[in-house]
Amino acid sequence: MARAAGDEGRDADIFDVDAAGRIKLQYSVTVAWRSKIQATVKRLKDFKPKPTHLIYVTNQEIGPEADDLKRDILAAENIVLDIRDRSYFLDRRDHTVAARAASEVLEQKFVAPLLTSQGIAHSVAPALTAEEERIAFLHISIDLIERDRSRNFSKDAYESLVLAVLHGTTHETALHRNEIRDRICSFVHADSRHQLDARIDSALERLTKKRGTVKHIRSTDYFHIAFEETERINVGAEKFLEQETAFEEDIRAALYVVDSDLADDEVKGKQSVQALREVIEKLLLDYGEQFTAAIATGNAPEATKEKLEHLLTEMSFKTHLSNVAAAEIIEMVLTQGTEETEAHLRRLLDSYTVLAMLKSTPDVQKALRKVFSGGQIWLDTSVILPLMAEELYTGNTPMHDLVTACRLSDTRLFVTTGVIEEVNSHLTRCVSTARSGGSNSYRLPFLLKEYITAGNTRTGFVKWQENFRGTENPLLDIEEYLRDEFGIVRKDLKDEVDQASQELRIAAQDYWREEQQKRRGDSGIDAASLDRLVAHDVENSVGVIQLRGRRNPGPAGYQHWWLTTDRLGKGLSSALELSLGEPIASPVIDPGFLVQLLRFRPYSPEEATAALGRFPVLLGLAKMDVIPSDMMDVVEEIRNEIPTLKPRLIQRRLRDEVNRRKTGEYAEPTDDAPGLADDIA
Repeated sequence: MARAAGDEGRDADIFDVDAAGRIKLQYSVTVAWRSKIQATVKRLKDFKPKPTHLIYVTNQEIGPEADDLKRDILAAENIVLDIRDRSYFLDRRDHTVAARAASEVLEQKFVAPLLTSQGIAHSVAPALTAEEERIAFLHISIDLIERDRSRNFSKDAYESLVLAVLHGTTHETALHRNEIRDRICSFVHADSRHQLDARIDSALERLTKKRGTVKHIRSTDYFHIAFEETERINVGAEKFLEQETAFEEDIRAALYVVDSDLADDEVKGKQSVQALREVIEKLLLDYGEQFTAAIATGNAPEATKEKLEHLLTEMSFKTHLSNVAAAEIIEMVLTQGTEETEAHLRRLLDSYTVLAMLKSTPDVQKALRKVFSGGQIWLDTSVILPLMAEELYTGNTPMHDLVTACRLSDTRLFVTTGVIEEVNSHLTRCVSTARSGGSNSYRLPFLLKEYITAGNTRTGFVKWQENFRGTENPLLDIEEYLRDEFGIVRKDLKDEVDQASQELRIAAQDYWREEQQKRRGDSGIDAASLDRLVAHDVENSVGVIQLRGRRNPGPAGYQHWWLTTDRLGKGLSSALELSLGEPIASPVIDPGFLVQLLRFRPYSPEEATAALGRFPVLLGLAKMDVIPSDMMDVVEEIRNEIPTLKPRLIQRRLRDEVNRRKTGEYAEPTDDAPGLADDIA
């Protein structure tokens, strides 16, 4: 249909009897399909005679998202919009022999090259640089992450590495045993090359048993993957690449919210999405490497804002965004992505972690045996409050899932009286703020903020908080709520603190007092309240240290922990060592680290592993929103505007308004925004 004067945007005319050309067809691969269709319809208005149908063909997944567009175009222009998207063609792939044959030709021409070693290496694990590592990453993702957990982890890992090195091999392209060894040794750590070769040989022997997944040409000692196994790997690789595509689509959706013009730019928009994906995966790789080191050193892994800032600055020429805008998009993907993306991010983190383990130690199974089993964990207020907030939502929620997994793993959960007092004090402050309609600070107390952003009115908070306590004996009510709902039992540690050395107690008191004063210096907190907060932190930290005694099972092998999201806990161990002149293993564990320990612990129950699979990755970067006090007025305005608006829509409208104020003319500085622990009084 091309001609010198131009084709006016059309790709084809559908033949009709009167040759009027009233049915137009357009093919496009743009992600900005909505604006593309709207522009096309605008041009069609000038056609004579005016078209009645527009068939829009695309490789994008659109589905019901275009229903409103179809209605609007039909009502305004009397043109029927017929969208044939990705699912349209995939659903019809096997309808006829001709369709199946055409699909197979396309697969051989376009899909098969993507599944070769070079094609895979170009598509997966952008955080890694070496091709061999990227192929190994894919096989770990396909084979190892969803393995039978009763099997030996190290054996499964080396089988995955062998399959990765043999990826795409046939009888004609088989590899010699020595080449397989050399390739694996190029990126797997080994104190002894002889021991590593033995592990590789054992994996080859297991894989080449009768009807095995690997074929052994014994006369020459060459190996290649069996045809059936190649087919299985290709299916797994295709599924993995589909998940990668869905992951990028979530990034693109978040990009559209923050900068729609950039998202609509096909070249820069694609560059931005790929760069943001690379930043996220580099963060996952970094966390996986930190986790591996933590098993040996006890330094809990952390997704830091400093690391994110560094990566965003490094990639800014590719993201085409400010660091603030890019960070906003990453946070949206981590906290508001689809369930598929959430699961894929967990798979990526697990795969990067396994690869980091293999690069650190040849015997992964031995390293994981150091992870504690059973155990006793004391929960901080910074964990209890989000657990209570999840009462507002239906379905599985992160802290609920973590608590469930702990109980399934025979890990006992406790809370001190001091933490119960802090929870009660927080609820009282929430009630006071809800009744007064204002706040003495620029933000709302955590639980009240969560209640409002869930689509509820502030006046309803007083009734809602009665789920946790009454008026006669609120401390006992909270204790019973935690015990009955989550199996969290009150167990104080004051006796253990009294038994600790005076030097340890004083060092811990000095640390927590100094840090709490820094945090709350301008808050107007009275001396008595500050003393209570310090005493509570000392009880949890020193009490856990004292319970551990002198026995040292390794940093990840201790049976007693203090679970907290308070960032101040990170500096406790080094401060105590500086004061006491001897190393003190940190009693602190954060939710993200605990999740990975429980997931990788040998023989972890399948139910616990499944629950933990839903826990958000990089929790430290998924910051809790700081809601200014005047945002309660925004909620009231939304309710008054549409009294019958559903809570879910109120929550979305409020979130959009908060995001607008963050990134627009009302933006508050957020670099030093306080965390949940700052909200406890």
